[in-house]
Amino acid sequence: MARTRFNGAIATVAALVGGGVGLSVALLLRSLIQNTPAQVQPTTFYWWMVLLTAFGALWGLATQTMKQLESIQGYRQGGMGKRLGSSGDPHPPESSKFSPDADRDGE
Repeated sequence: MARTRFNGAIATVAALVGGGVGLSVALLLRSLIQNTPAQVQPTTFYWWMVLLTAFGALWGLATQTMKQLESIQGYRQGGMGKRLGSSGDPHPPESSKFSPDADRDGE
């Protein structure tokens, strides 16, 4: 059985999409502020763009990374108050227990 691995390309694409969303929000805010009587320094707009783009990229990367890691570890979504990975069964089946030999790659 093939073991699921972390896919960095998907995480990178998610970071780029998140950065694009952050940049779009920054450009929207800039256009809104430029069409008001408020006077804002151009460097302030620059740092807003950097900050919102970085935040969007980090958001996209973090959400995709957590999604992949949860699927690799086999977490199940439970009801309110349940821990991730807890199926409510105090005695999980043997197939879900950790085996040190299962981590080896064909050795």
